[in-house]
Amino acid sequence: TDSLVIYLVLNAATLGLYSNYLLITSAVTTLITLIANSLRGSIGNAIATNTVEQNLSICKKINFIYMWIVSFCTICIFTLANPFISTILTKSADVDLTFNFTILILISFNFFLLEAKAMIGMFKECVGLFYQDRYKSIIEAVINLVVSIVLAKLIGLPGVIIGTIVSSLSTCIWVEPYVLNKYYFHDSTKKYLLQLFARMVITTIAGALTYFICSLIPEGTVLLLIAKFAVCAVLPNLILLLCYFWTPEFKQCVAWGKEIIANMKSRKLNKAEVTAVPNVGKEPCDNFDVMKVENNDELATIEGTFDAVDDKNLNTQELSTSENFGENYNAKNTKDDKGKGN
Repeated sequence: TDSLVIYLVLNAATLGLYSNYLLITSAVTTLITLIANSLRGSIGNAIATNTVEQNLSICKKINFIYMWIVSFCTICIFTLANPFISTILTKSADVDLTFNFTILILISFNFFLLEAKAMIGMFKECVGLFYQDRYKSIIEAVINLVVSIVLAKLIGLPGVIIGTIVSSLSTCIWVEPYVLNKYYFHDSTKKYLLQLFARMVITTIAGALTYFICSLIPEGTVLLLIAKFAVCAVLPNLILLLCYFWTPEFKQCVAWGKEIIANMKSRKLNKAEVTAVPNVGKEPCDNFDVMKVENNDELATIEGTFDAVDDKNLNTQELSTSENFGENYNAKNTKDDKGKGN
């Protein structure tokens, strides 16, 4: 929708510049979506087997980890988008393909809102709550289209991005949590929105500090861009850690991670024990595949033993057959003699 409005209301040149940022945000969104979709089966299994209280706890822990990833990616886009475009995508030093600071903030904020709703929306889909918010998508599209066109004619490209932000804030950012909490979790939507606002503030603070530190590193070469990447890989996570380490969600996630690691180690240990004793309860002589013969004499003795046993069994069978044949022959002759006498 944004690309169509930019092309029709503004111009193709602006759309070309915006496509560079859309390329970055789409790549990051694809990566986050892969992470989220990998949890879909586990979430569905938990909803089918666990109680509502257990699933509420799982939802809070997964959403906390997911929002950490979203905050980190938002900070990276805000800090590295312009250096990446100017260093990698710009072919001439005389051409500037980057946007100003205001548009960069709007793009980053729009990315945060679009991704912040994804995990709650996935839980809602796994529960099967589709009918309750059936008009949400239509209302969101209408608001996005109308506000984007009006603001695009007034203030240009920022108006298009603001239209998307307004449509997200007015519909899906609160409708999906409301439906999920009302019809399944029976929890407070207000509390969730306050937590989301707090995470938004923390992300803003961490992004501002990271942007300031990275601005001290000059631009122009790939090595300097890698240095900015290194700062973004460490500094935002440290700030988020300082802001979250005291929260109950962080402590629950740490305990959850320790439990998962302990279960994995226990499974590996049990598997190793089963592999070490593969023939428990069987006779030792049944395991001919692992029998070790130390020398050829012992091998000859073993083969001779089995040959002798086979010959003995064969002779026994032949003797038994001969005896049965003799008995049957004698019985037949006796019967014939009696018949002749009569």
